[in-house]
Amino acid sequence: MSRNSSPEVLAELAAVSVAERIEHKLVYLQRLLDGDADPPDTWSKFPRSLTAYARLHNPSLRLYRVASPNDFSTESVDHGVKVAQIQEALGKINDKYPKKPPTPKATKVGEKLAVSRSKELEAEAQIDDILKQMHRAEHELDQERIATAGLRLQLSISRDALAQERLYGSRNPKTKLRLVK
Repeated sequence: MSRNSSPEVLAELAAVSVAERIEHKLVYLQRLLDGDADPPDTWSKFPRSLTAYARLHNPSLRLYRVASPNDFSTESVDHGVKVAQIQEALGKINDKYPKKPPTPKATKVGEKLAVSRSKELEAEAQIDDILKQMHRAEHELDQERIATAGLRLQLSISRDALAQERLYGSRNPKTKLRLVK
């Protein structure tokens, strides 16, 4: 059987029929699901398949291994119904106590992408607003430069006219000081 099979364990195994072993395994699973039995220390080491559960051996819980794969099969003529119930109970335990944490669902990933996309759109809108403000400021500066250039031109013309008037006096009617508007 196994390397640590003592004569007492062998005698105990011989005293318990295969049908009783399967029945004890089924009752234990049902009690686990109902919360009537103490759960294992770690669910990660709990057998998750029919094959692993057939090998489970814990005499303190009255759970004995079923050595023959033909006996512990859903297609067994003698024990198939009970084994099918065990398989169903194992499936419920696997759902209730998963071995690995559940992977994120597509909706969670989609939600993260949607949030990421909305943040990206907000950032693009802020960039557009900043660019519009910058273009507005550049346009205002250009208008001020044009106005300043016009005032400089008027000032230059006025200085030239004043210099000519001083030079020739008021004798020349064409050179009278005129302000350009």
